[in-house]
Amino acid sequence: MLSDGAPLSDDRARYRAPALNGARSTQAPARRRAGWSSLVADPAVRAIVVYTLLAMGALTAAYFAVFTTWAGYDDEGTLLVTLRAFVDGETLYRDVYSPYGPFYHEVFGGFFALSGIDVTTDASRSTVMVLWAATSFLFGIAAQRLSGSLALGATAMIAAFVTLFVLANEPMHPQVLCVL
Repeated sequence: MLSDGAPLSDDRARYRAPALNGARSTQAPARRRAGWSSLVADPAVRAIVVYTLLAMGALTAAYFAVFTTWAGYDDEGTLLVTLRAFVDGETLYRDVYSPYGPFYHEVFGGFFALSGIDVTTDASRSTVMVLWAATSFLFGIAAQRLSGSLALGATAMIAAFVTLFVLANEPMHPQVLCVL
């Protein structure tokens, strides 16, 4: 009831505290927050958690593989010298010799030029490490989307990561762009 004695409409009465209108509370009890079990039961959340854990493991494994592996036949130094010259403004094929096409230099040269990162072995190996994990992640997502199975997607991500281990042998080789 209002102070002038007029009754409250039903809509307003249910939002008033019982002490103010003298009636019993008609509010529904407060909902309990969803627990971890209901949160993990959501397929999207479960996929995010699984792929995040796999990506963290892949990045850790890639870090140790990329920064501890060296192949005697590797031409990483040559690639970095030509890429650095290209980023510094020298003309490809006139000033800079390269057996590879311009796409490689445009993509990686553009990345290093736009990001302001120096072309070094650490930067190049970190780039390969991220591209390696991202490629395996995309393989996993594609397998999950095609099959509808998170387990198959996770397995495909792991299989792709293991298969792409050759990227650790030749960091910054154009093959990293081919697999992406």
